[in-house]
Amino acid sequence: IVDRADDSAQLSADEFDGHVATVIGVSYGGHIALALAAQHPDGLARLVCAGSGYAADGPSNAADVTYARLLVEGRTSEAIALHFGQVYPQTRRWGIARVFGAAFAPFFLRRAHPYFASDTLVEAEAQMAFDARAMLPDILIPVLVVGGGSDQFFARDVTEETARLIPDCSLRIYDDKDHLGALTDKRLSRDILDFVEQHAVVAPA
Repeated sequence: IVDRADDSAQLSADEFDGHVATVIGVSYGGHIALALAAQHPDGLARLVCAGSGYAADGPSNAADVTYARLLVEGRTSEAIALHFGQVYPQTRRWGIARVFGAAFAPFFLRRAHPYFASDTLVEAEAQMAFDARAMLPDILIPVLVVGGGSDQFFARDVTEETARLIPDCSLRIYDDKDHLGALTDKRLSRDILDFVEQHAVVAPA
């Protein structure tokens, strides 16, 4: 994850003269964004961390590793059913996740690169091991943290502690939303725009 933050900084250097006004890290991408802000402080002016936090310790994260291992083992139908059921928990109740997995398994990896399954496992294990608490006090730019009160991947207390450990941080919790619900909530775009407006970047002369 830290390496991917370094890659993002290099991309910024190559494509945006080494500085961008706003970075938005969504879900596990929030890990990369937090590491980017802590380790490359001159590369961005503000950060939004949506549906994310210092660590992924919600009840569904272990299932992501299982999902990746099933892909590596070639058990694609089971993998899709598991993942779909985690993102849309209500589908597990009627067995829809299993039907979805069986229906889409033949097409899922058709256009994937040869290392897709193993890369997915590397990423899932990295996410499980990552903990950004030590680097959060080093983030000195304005940050907006947004989370769902019932997020199954990033528990509410993780989201709240993430905001508490960042010196200049605003927090929004959508109490009635799970992970996907928070990320698709109509309030999110308005909260991001309000945050950007409140922390205007003054362009050099």
